Amino acid sequence: MGLFHPPLLIPWDPITKAGINSFGEYEIYIDIPTFPNSPTIIKLPNKALENAENILKHKNSSEH
Repeated sequence: MGLFHPPLLIPWDPITKAGINSFGEYEIYIDIPTFPNSPTIIKLPNKALENAENILKHKNSSEH
C-alpha cells in the first residue's frame, strides 16, 4: 500500500477475529477460501483506526 492506493474493501463475513496485539497494533484476521486454516492477518497501528473508533462511538451513542 502506498500513497493514493485504492481502499482495501473487506467483506464482514470473512473476518474471524479482530483485536489489539501486545505491540498495540490492531490485528484483523481474515479467512480466505484459497488458504483454509491459514488466515491472512492485517496489522494496523493504533492511530490508523482512532477516527473509526470515534465515529463508531458517536454513532452508537446517538442511536440510543
